[in-house]
Amino acid sequence: MVFAVLAAADLYGTKLNYELDFPARPSLGEFEGKVAAVFGAEARLRRGDGGGAFDVYRMQVYNDTTEQWQPLTSAALLVEYCQVYVFQRAPQQHHEVQSKIPPAMRPPTVALPPPPPPPAPLPYAPYAPVPAAVGAFSHNKTPYSCTGLLTSPGAPTTSPPRIPKPPAPGTPERSPSIVPPAALAPPPPVVAALPTPGAVGADPAAASFDEKVAALYERLAPSGGSLEGFMHLFACVRVDLAAELLHDIFGKCDADADGILSAAEFRSFAGAYPTLLDSLWFRSYDAAIDTRQQETIAAAKKAVAVLCQCEADARVAVQHAEAEVVECGGRVAREAAALDAHAVQEEGVRASLDAARAEVTHAQQSLSTSRGGLAQAKRREEESQATLMTARHGVQAAEQRVRAVDHDVLSAEARLQELERLVAKQRDEVAQLHEVGQQSRAAWRHAEAEAARASEWLQDAESASTAAQAGAVHAEGTVATLQERERAVHQSLMAAGAAGAELRRACEEAERVKARAEARVGVLQKQEAEAAQARAAQEQHAQQLERENLELNVSRRQAEERERPLLEQEVRLRLQRHNLELEEARLRDEHRSFHTSHSQARLAYAAPWPVPDAPGRLP
Repeated sequence: MVFAVLAAADLYGTKLNYELDFPARPSLGEFEGKVAAVFGAEARLRRGDGGGAFDVYRMQVYNDTTEQWQPLTSAALLVEYCQVYVFQRAPQQHHEVQSKIPPAMRPPTVALPPPPPPPAPLPYAPYAPVPAAVGAFSHNKTPYSCTGLLTSPGAPTTSPPRIPKPPAPGTPERSPSIVPPAALAPPPPVVAALPTPGAVGADPAAASFDEKVAALYERLAPSGGSLEGFMHLFACVRVDLAAELLHDIFGKCDADADGILSAAEFRSFAGAYPTLLDSLWFRSYDAAIDTRQQETIAAAKKAVAVLCQCEADARVAVQHAEAEVVECGGRVAREAAALDAHAVQEEGVRASLDAARAEVTHAQQSLSTSRGGLAQAKRREEESQATLMTARHGVQAAEQRVRAVDHDVLSAEARLQELERLVAKQRDEVAQLHEVGQQSRAAWRHAEAEAARASEWLQDAESASTAAQAGAVHAEGTVATLQERERAVHQSLMAAGAAGAELRRACEEAERVKARAEARVGVLQKQEAEAAQARAAQEQHAQQLERENLELNVSRRQAEERERPLLEQEVRLRLQRHNLELEEARLRDEHRSFHTSHSQARLAYAAPWPVPDAPGRLP
């Protein structure tokens, strides 16, 4: 089983994040050794001169539950795929830069040399982080004796990039997660900038007299030890003494009166004014710490400005994305309205097609009916023609019978003329034949009437047949027109279906674009919320630093106010002592001159030659 831990660090202004594998949960020593080996090899490769050792200073681990950085003080805080940030001791060529932590990757497969021997321990104590606060200073009874060091700001509230858990066996490997804009590395530790960091211990009260003198004279050295530099040293640490008093102190310490304080003369000044030396020393220390605090506050404010810009950019991106969502929504609405209108138009086309089909069916039925009527008219015409022929045959037969009857009448009349004798006998036959002739004429007239009626029927049948033929031709034209219209409507329906499918595809594409835009809005809103959270946390951190700095400055001012009478008292006592020493030297000179003159008088008195009396001579 492999236990993976993600370790990030800063090498020459570049953030690196490596995935380190262990057979089991490592101890802090094992983890620190592997981190030093991997990042040390990378540092040596980047420098190329064989140098660049990586010295682990302290480590912080990101807690996914609280979403906060916390100091890595126990191996129990290491969990699989946890994110650790490693701070190295800050050499002169290295400066920590607060920036994003990149996605984790495997360390380079190079032969790692053995780690370099540990450096000599620094003269000050290891840094002890105090989360979410700046270490406060307390003053004991000795003026400006410091009992605490400036500690680093607390871990930021912004989270590092989310590191995915290792995929289960058989599942495809996913690409690294994208680092959100607010995911920043924890700020580098802030160590108090002492006047001489290499020679002064962590506790300024533990500094020796020589260390204090050397550190303060080092700050005075750039001015050449002049009076202006001497007064500037007092002004920088806010030791408020009168200019005349400082002139007097400088003049008394400048033994050779060359206007320059040498190291020996400054040492004599420090020995003559021990309280003032301590005040300069502790105030210089506090001034260095205050400068570093101001730099930290300025960096925090700069980070707040960067986060505000990130938040503003995220807000603008969210607004653009929301506008894109609105535009996509309008596009979807327009496409949906067009699709609905096209559906209505398609329904109208379908209704027109159904109506055209119904008209074609009706026309076809009318054509069939017309064709049936035409057939019936043709049958009636044929029947009328047959009836006419029959009537004509009947007329011809009747005419023949009439002609035969007329012939018989002529024959009978001839016979009547010839046979007068038979008149009476033939009268009856003539009457009968006249009756038969009348009947034949009636039959002939009836046959002619039937023939006339048959002619009329034939004309009617011919007219009906002509009308039926015209109706059939018209019906066939109507059917052809309706079929052409049906084909056109069907083509329109096919085009409408294709246009509807295209509109549906456009509508689905617009909905997909809208869904992607909404998802992007959600991501941007989350990033905006993270940026706002990071900005609020950074603002709170900066405000807390400013409050602590203000409290610290207030306490310093109060201590300085309490210390000022002591300093003035020491200066006055020193001046009085100096005046007393001058008076003592004057009295000793007078006493010495008195004894010298007295000895000379006694010698003159004991001489063999006469000398006048020495008035005031002691016995």
